[in-house]
Amino acid sequence: MVEVKQVKLNLQELFLRNDLTFLVGAGCSIDPPSGLPSGGKMMDAIIDYTCDESEIDNIRKLKGLRFEALVEIVRYTLDKQLHLIDYFGECKIPNLQHFFLAEMIKRGNLVLTTNFDFLIEHALIRSGVQKENIIPVITEDDFRKYKDPEDLFNKGKKAIYKIHGSTKNIITGKSTRSSLIATIQAFGSNKEGENVFQLEHFKRPLFINSTNERSLVIMGYSGSDDFDIVPTLKILEGIKNIYWINYVYHDKGREKIFEILKDTDPNFDEYKKVNQILVEIKRMNTIEHIYRIDVNTSRLVKDLIKAEYEVSEREFKIKPLEWIESNITSPSKIIKLQIPYKIYQSLNIFEPALRCCEETLKIAEEMNNQSWKRVALNNIGTINGIRGKYSEALKQYLKVLEITEHLGDLNEKFTIIDNIGAVYRKMGNYRLALKYHQKALNIMTN
Repeated sequence: MVEVKQVKLNLQELFLRNDLTFLVGAGCSIDPPSGLPSGGKMMDAIIDYTCDESEIDNIRKLKGLRFEALVEIVRYTLDKQLHLIDYFGECKIPNLQHFFLAEMIKRGNLVLTTNFDFLIEHALIRSGVQKENIIPVITEDDFRKYKDPEDLFNKGKKAIYKIHGSTKNIITGKSTRSSLIATIQAFGSNKEGENVFQLEHFKRPLFINSTNERSLVIMGYSGSDDFDIVPTLKILEGIKNIYWINYVYHDKGREKIFEILKDTDPNFDEYKKVNQILVEIKRMNTIEHIYRIDVNTSRLVKDLIKAEYEVSEREFKIKPLEWIESNITSPSKIIKLQIPYKIYQSLNIFEPALRCCEETLKIAEEMNNQSWKRVALNNIGTINGIRGKYSEALKQYLKVLEITEHLGDLNEKFTIIDNIGAVYRKMGNYRLALKYHQKALNIMTN
């Protein structure tokens, strides 16, 4: 490991260039007057509203729970049309960072963002760009059509690439909710370490065209909200340099810049997570220089921005939990147990997952609700099967089969009979496994 030393860079000159690509995260929308919550605070609000009180503290403390995974679980269980994401559209007041990014786009630089808000679009409009020249790239069709950013700029168009989607295109007024739902399903149900192209391959040409022979500036990321972006950066070829803007509130009016090398020790200071990310990217890529710039981002863009922009004195004040309470269907007690169950199960944390299922079963029996009883027993059986308790899993699945036959649901009957066959197979009872798999096949073919 080598000793890390500070280096000097002329940031004024850096941001006068037009070969930069900005990758923008939620941190850029936190400063007033925008005042949107960080990913962590938005997750807390969602958890507080959708999870049973007995599980809230435990869920909040979980390591490895990603925003997209939480939102997909809530979408699947409670909010089918992803109205949760509409909260971000409530804010229409860009801050100085958004105006800075608008200025960068106008100069020919590129901006890709994982944010769901429309604040960069609002900043472009307020900075004098005509609506017809602004192109938000959101859907699969958009990414295929507008995969050449240089060509767009040469035609006088100003594009903003929304990697994780958006509820609508605020320039055309067209709803893009179905595209957003598809993206959240893809990103929310996949594991950490998978890159964007593994989830949505149609975005590859845009990423290649927007990073090849360009320097990448990463803003608004903490290092903990990067599950798909960092693996993508590791495999992209052609990036010249990376500048990671590492937000520091008290920077004393001056940035500190560190060059990260292949043999840099990530533990050299308190920003271990960011350092580890940058070291991994350096080791897996041919990027010439990678810099971590410790700076108060708002102070930096205020120094860099040349034009005078009217930043609103009116601040966005809507708290996420208050908005969610007013706009999202109120979850029942059982739903408030189902969501924690799915969260625990997705992270392979089985004891609390089982606890939620058993409480759901108790409530379902008290209500004489056979559908929820079936769900609870099936989930308990699944957990026991994963843990190798096949006899217990079989007991639960046979009870589920009895309820399913009573309810007359053929699709569910196929699934549970097939599951029973799988358990017998794992127990080594191949005769019964074949019998149940054949029964399942007969249901599908008749």
